[in-house]
This record gives sequence, structure tokens and C-alpha cells, in this order.
Amino acid sequence: MQLKFHSLRTRFLVTFLLFTTLTIIVAGISLSFYHQTSQLATITSEIEGSQMQAFRILKIEHDFFDYEATNPEFYQKKSSDFLDRHHNLLSLLKKQLYKLLETNGIHGIKTKRNNVKEDIKHIIQQVETYEKTLKDISQKMLKRGWTNSGLEGELVEKYHLLEKKYENSYPEVKNLYVGETAKLKIEDCYDLAKRLQSVMEEAKLFPRLAEKEHIELLKILVEYESILSQIIQIEELLGTKENKGLREKLKNYSEATIDLMEQLVRAVNEEVIAIEKYLFNLFGSIIVGMILLGIFLSYWVANIMTRPIEVLSDTIRTSIDRKFSGEVSLIVNNSKDEVGKLTRDFNVMLKEIHHRISEIRVNNAKLENQNTELNQINNQLTESEKYLTKLNKVRDTFFSIISHDLRAPLNTLNGFLGILKIQADAFSPDELKNFADDMEKSIARLHNLLENLLQWSLSQTGDIEFKPQKIKLNEIIQNNIDLYLQTAKNKEINFMDNVKENVWIYADNNMADFIFRNLISNAIKFSNTNSNIELISTSENGYAKITVQDHGVGMSKEHLDKVFEPEQHISTPGTQAEKGTGFGLLLCKNFVEKNGGKIEIESKVNEGTKIHIFLPKSL
Repeated sequence: MQLKFHSLRTRFLVTFLLFTTLTIIVAGISLSFYHQTSQLATITSEIEGSQMQAFRILKIEHDFFDYEATNPEFYQKKSSDFLDRHHNLLSLLKKQLYKLLETNGIHGIKTKRNNVKEDIKHIIQQVETYEKTLKDISQKMLKRGWTNSGLEGELVEKYHLLEKKYENSYPEVKNLYVGETAKLKIEDCYDLAKRLQSVMEEAKLFPRLAEKEHIELLKILVEYESILSQIIQIEELLGTKENKGLREKLKNYSEATIDLMEQLVRAVNEEVIAIEKYLFNLFGSIIVGMILLGIFLSYWVANIMTRPIEVLSDTIRTSIDRKFSGEVSLIVNNSKDEVGKLTRDFNVMLKEIHHRISEIRVNNAKLENQNTELNQINNQLTESEKYLTKLNKVRDTFFSIISHDLRAPLNTLNGFLGILKIQADAFSPDELKNFADDMEKSIARLHNLLENLLQWSLSQTGDIEFKPQKIKLNEIIQNNIDLYLQTAKNKEINFMDNVKENVWIYADNNMADFIFRNLISNAIKFSNTNSNIELISTSENGYAKITVQDHGVGMSKEHLDKVFEPEQHISTPGTQAEKGTGFGLLLCKNFVEKNGGKIEIESKVNEGTKIHIFLPKSL
């Protein structure tokens, strides 16, 4: 086969054969040396980068101990920007070291001192030990805490409790003052422990209180001593005395890591210098000749091959940037080599791409318009169906209640009015007063039912106004207790209000008022005569837990399972035949959940009912 020199294939083949011959001559001698030198240079660069990373990590560590460790916000937030940055940089350092450990062929690289892979493993081990130690230190610091957090916060609370309850009987408790703003030092802890022992001995030897109060005092002093002992133990572990403990270990680990890195860098650099010196003396003349020949051949090949390829590449990039829109930019190339043929084929292809993409854009625009219209129609139908379904459920419940619960009071009123209309003169004033009282109760029940029904329907359709705000819990409960105080007295029922002061909730005031009003009303309704109603508040996971407990008729499991089902609509008479609407608890559940809380019920027949309300606490 005859080769044509104007063919790009022939030119490339001649150039390739020439460079291949020269490369084989040099590569056979220098390949092994070059490979090791390249790996050593990479290792040196990575280790030096890791070393700089280590210095930055140590700087952040020192900043943490200098600034953040004495900052009360660190103990309150239980987090630190310094620790986060330190953790991120440490993770990056370990990632770099593990990546270096996975470098191909690193297991066979050795220096005069040791195997490189073993040195890197040793460095990683030191870094992980350092990380674990710092984490341990920070956890112990957080546990130790500051004046209003951690163990020291508990210590301050115990002191205030002692001061408040026993300073008159035992003025010695003043000696246990721990300060309000400054962190206790280890010397202060030891001194405080001595003073605590003195107070405890005085309290044990010379009791000045009644037996129960004296036992309570000793219990608080023992708890105070336990907390102080934990603080002293943590301080000793941290090593704040005589530079011992975890702080000293952390320092040793960091210094050992830096030393190992420096030794490895120094050993690898020495090995690289030795190999490079050998290669430089052996191949100096060959490299000079290769450079000169490479300059000539590069210019010649680049001039022939790259110029048309660069034009083709620029055209492709321009078409891509324009997203194949606008006018088609064709390339003029009349050469007879492969690049010329490729250029002409590319021009044809570019025209076809422009044509096809134009058609696709037109069709895509039509499809997008159709899809938008379909989505709008589908959304409208879906929302309408949901709303209609909801309205139908509300309507069915309305009709069920109106046909059942509204009929009884209306029939009662109708009967009373019929009797009065026909035989009004036949009744005495006392009998007429009794009629009026009964009618008033029927009207009140009818009004209460309609009010609850309206509130429930508004809550189901989402039309009720919701304005959450900060509310003092004991005040709103006391207001509702006062509202039903006379009713409770009539049944000889006592309220036991154990709701804590200074507890604030975040809820809608009207809804919260409705919730507690219904719970207290139900508790009175179902309580036995001469019993107690207990109201208790506790805190649980950011919520205020309010428990309303009565000692009355209770509920069966079947009744309890249906109490929150609106379609069931169960209304149970009270212990004195009081009538209700059957919607109170259902509305309470809706309002509690609307305020981000939950409701739980415990009940046993003839023992009573506990209702637990969880509402978000206000910060």
C-alpha cells in the first residue's frame, strides 16, 4: 500500500515512530527511578500539606481553650464554632492521610529510616488518638459546665436552695457560696469541699431543726457533696492542676504527630534528592537533545494538525453556547486530509442538528403549554373534591346532631310552653319558678350545644381564627376554676390546684380558655359528690403537661375508643344527671392539635378519669 505524505495519518505515523524510538531508549533506563521519584515527590507534597493542616488544627485547638473554654455560652449551647472547625479540619486531615495510604505502590517505598507506609499508619494512629482525646475533653468540660449549666449549675442551684431554706437555722451554709459568674477553679473546689465537710459535721452533731427538716437538709448536703466530688474528679481528669491529665496527653499527641510528619518529610526529601542527583548526572545530555528535537517536532506537528482542529473545536463550542440556535456557522476547509473530510461532514451534521433542534423546540413549547393547562385543571379538580368531601362530612355531622341532640331540649321547651299556655293559672309561683328553672337549663344546654357545634364546624372547615401568643398557665387555669367554683361547691367538690407558677405556654388564648373550661366543666359533671378534682402541671420535652383528674364515674374502654370520633357523637349524663353536648372533648382535641400539642385520656369505670394535655412551652 502506497502512503501519501499529505495524508494526516502518514504524517502522524512518521512523527509517532520517531518519538517512540527516542522514548524507548530513555524509558528503559529511567522508568524505575522516575516512578519512585514521582511517588516520593507526591508523598512529600501530601505530607507537607497535611503538616500545614495539622498546624491550623493546633491553632484552632489553642483558640478553643483560650477563648471558648471560658465562655459561658459554650456550656449553654453545648456547641462551639471552634470545635466544629477543628472537627472539619481534622476529618480533612485524616482523609488526606488515608488517601495517601492508598497510593499505588506505596507499600514498596522505603527510606533509610523506615517503610513509608508504616510511618503514615503511625501518623494516622496518633491523629485518631488526638481526636478521641479532644472529644473526651470537650465532653467532660460540658458535663462540668458553668454557673448556670452542667454540674456547676446544679451546684449553684443546690446552694440557693440551702440559702433559701436554711440560712436562718444554719447560717454556716453561707460558707458554701460558689459564685454567680466565675467558673470554679480546682483550688476553689478543694477549699469548698473542706467548708462543706465543716457544715455537714455541724449539722450532724448539732441538729437545729425538726427531724423531717433535718433529714431533708442532710440529704441536700449529701447531694451537694456528690456534685462537688464529680466536679473535682473531672477537673483532675482534665489536668488543670500541675499540667497533668488529658490536656497534657493532648499536647503530647499533637507534638508527636508533628514530629512524625517532620521526620517523614525529611527522610523522603533526602531519598528524593539522592535519586534526582543520580538521574541528573546520567541523563543530562539526553534531556538537552530531547528538548531541542521536541521543540522542532512539536512546532511542525502542531502547525499541521492542531490549526484545523482548533477551528473545528471553536465552532463546536460556539454552537453549544448558542444552544444550536441562530445562524449556522460553517467551517471552510478545502484540504484533502482526514481533517478536511471531517470538517465537511461536520458542516452537514451541524445543519441537520440545527434543523432537528428547531423542530424539537417548537413541539416542546406546545407540550409545555398543554401540560400547564392540564396541571391547572387537575389542581382545581383535586382541591374542589377535597373541600366538597370535607363540607359533606361537616354537613352529615350537623344533621346527625340537629336530629338527635337539639330535639330533646326543644321538645322540653315546647312541652313547658304548652302546659303554661293551657293551665298557667293552675300553678303556684313556686311551681312557675321551677318551670322557669327547668326551661333556663334547657335553653342553656341548647346554647352550649350550638356554641360547641359552631366552634367545631369552624375548626373542621379551617375558618376559625388562630392567633398563638405567650400565656401564663396558672392564671388561665385559675380563671376557669373561679368560673365553676360555685357549681363545684353545690356538689361539695374541692379543687386541688398544683399547677406551677411561672410556667408559660405558647397557644391561642381563646382556644386554650375553651380547652380548660371544658375539661374543668366535664370533671365537675362526672365527679362524685364530696370528692376532689386535681390539676397538676409538669414539663416534658419542651411541652407543658397539664393533668385534670376527677374521681367519678369514669369511662369504659368502648366509650374511650369512640370519644374522639365525631360520627359517633356520644353524650353521657353526669353524676347528678347533668346533660352535655357530646362535643367538648372532640373540640378540645382539635384545638390542642391546632396549637401543636396532643391529648391523652386514662379512665376506669367507677374510679375516675385523667386527661393529659400537652401544649408547647413558651421560651
